[in-house]
Amino acid sequence: MFEGVKEYKVSDYQQFDGSLKGSEYAGDIDFDNGYSLSIVSHKTSYGGDRGLFEIMLLRNGQPYSFPPITHEGDTVKGFLSKEDVETIIKDVNELPGTV
Repeated sequence: MFEGVKEYKVSDYQQFDGSLKGSEYAGDIDFDNGYSLSIVSHKTSYGGDRGLFEIMLLRNGQPYSFPPITHEGDTVKGFLSKEDVETIIKDVNELPGTV
């Protein structure tokens, strides 16, 4: 669905009931700059019940807050359209490298 994203079945990560069939999405992407994104959409993710996505930003493998990618003090951002996620992927890829 997203270029460069390694995709998974949600059930590969967690157990969900059968009502999620066809409505779940999970993937992650690592960037050369030390950041990565987890991208999910399922019944209990922020906006997943509306077909929207939630992302979690990671820096060197640890959840990381970085406005405007996420809100101050928060490592996740939800209620995102496919276009929003594509923009965030581009923005994270352009961040300066981590130490």
